[in-house]
Formats: sequence, C-alpha cells, structure tokens
Amino acid sequence: MLISDDKKHVLDLINGAERILIIPSPKKGVDSLSAAIALGLIAKQLNKEISLVYQGDTPEFFIKYKDIINIKDSLEAKSLIIAINYKDTPVEKINYSVENEVLNLVVTPVPSNFDLNRVSYSKTGTRIDLAIIVGSSSLNDLGAIYSQNYEEFRKMPTLNINNSDEGSQFGTINVIEPEFESLTEMLFNKLALWGFKLNKDIAEVLLLGFRSINAGNVQNDQNSQADQNLSTEPNPEFTT
Repeated sequence: MLISDDKKHVLDLINGAERILIIPSPKKGVDSLSAAIALGLIAKQLNKEISLVYQGDTPEFFIKYKDIINIKDSLEAKSLIIAINYKDTPVEKINYSVENEVLNLVVTPVPSNFDLNRVSYSKTGTRIDLAIIVGSSSLNDLGAIYSQNYEEFRKMPTLNINNSDEGSQFGTINVIEPEFESLTEMLFNKLALWGFKLNKDIAEVLLLGFRSINAGNVQNDQNSQADQNLSTEPNPEFTT
C-alpha cells in the first residue's frame, strides 16, 4: 500500500521491531547513505538493534558512525546446524569428508537400526524484524543482499522510502515523495511529520549529506532554506 504521511503506520512498524536492517541505495550515494544513517541514529535512540548495509564507498566524514550503528557491506552469513540425537548410541568419533562438492559428516559407530529421524538441521543468523529500504526502485536493486536472502525479505515487513515514483511500491509501507530533490531533504521533512526532533548527531548527518550532494551547485531557495533549518535546529533533544 502507498502511505505518504501516515505517522501511525510508520511508527507502528518501527516501534514493533527489535532488530532493524537499513539498506541505502548505492546508486544514490551520499544522499541515500546520509538519510539511512539518520534513520539508524533515530532507531538507536529507540533502543533498537541496528544493522546498516551499504555496498558503496563510505565517505570519510561518515566513518565515525560505522561502529555506532553497525555499518557494513554485507549481511551476516548464516550458519547451518546439523543436530544428531545420539542418546543410547555409543558414538566414538565424528569425521567429515568432501566428495564432488558434497560435505559428508561421518558419525561412528551407529547401530543398523538407527532412526534417521533423529537427525535434523536448521539455519542460524541475525533475525531481522524490519527492513528499511532507502532510495531503491525495487528489491532487485539490492543485488545479492536480496537474492541471497529472498525468503527473509519475503516474510519480513519493509518500509520503502524514496523520492522517486519511478520504482515499484514493493514495501509493506511505501513513503514516496517525488517533489523532493533529495532523500536527505525528504527525510528532514518527514521526521518532523512523524514527530521526531533532531538531536545534534542526526542534524549533523543530514547536514553533511545535504551539503555534500549540493557541493559546487548554486542552491535554489528551497534547498537554501533546508540547509538553514538543519544548521539552526534550536533543540538538540530527541523526542517522539
């Protein structure tokens, strides 16, 4: 569904998640990264567990936020766990071999009537409650992040934030505002509508992103006003 200014739906998604994955589009560079880091800092203030996956180069002025909100270039690899219930079975050793790209686990000894239903398997890895996608026209734009984690994306709710209406409405909630020239400016405005005030770090991230994407350009009145608003944010406290 398409929701532009519905504060309740957006906040319900964010507040209902414990572990949030934020993915800015590398195609939109600093613009999407700046907006994503600001969202990460907001979620951090709400005591959420944050991972931000960015497949582009992180500018030096954003490096200090890498550890604060766990910025990395890929999702954590999952592990395969093979569980064997060997109760009443005198296991003496476990070996493995690789044949034709097949990994064989060899458990010795087992009785001839060993029940194979006592062998099970599962996958482990970081559980994600909400994905926030910033600046992508479709999930396919996420490349390997999406293709290698298709099942997770199919099940988890997503918040799609974009300033372009050329893409698909792939999110559980889609916040699309094509009237804004940048994601940074869009998010600055949306945060106010959603009831958030900027603290010092959030304002700094948005200001750095805004100035970076406008470096060397003559800013129009709207852009100049957004820059001024960010620079003179009167209250650094974070509230909802």
